[in-house]
Amino acid sequence: MKKLSLRSAGLGLAAPVGALIFALLLCALILVITGHSPVEVVDQMVKSVQRPRTVANSLNSATTFTSRPSRWRSASRCGCSTSASTASTGSPR
Repeated sequence: MKKLSLRSAGLGLAAPVGALIFALLLCALILVITGHSPVEVVDQMVKSVQRPRTVANSLNSATTFTSRPSRWRSASRCGCSTSASTASTGSPR
């Protein structure tokens, strides 16, 4: 087994770090072009994540569930409760 050198580790991290930096710069550029402040957008995102209900709704919207009870269990793990009469979109079923 080959020993991992500092150089090869650095090169292995360069691509993902470079991609992240590129994505951040591209998003910032799009926000500036459309007349929005990137700093204000990031601030709103941070504030949003601090509310448990927002996190639970994001998880529920992003994850495919096989049944409603699993959605309720997932939300309760985040410290939130969900209404049995509304889906993650907020519309009655």
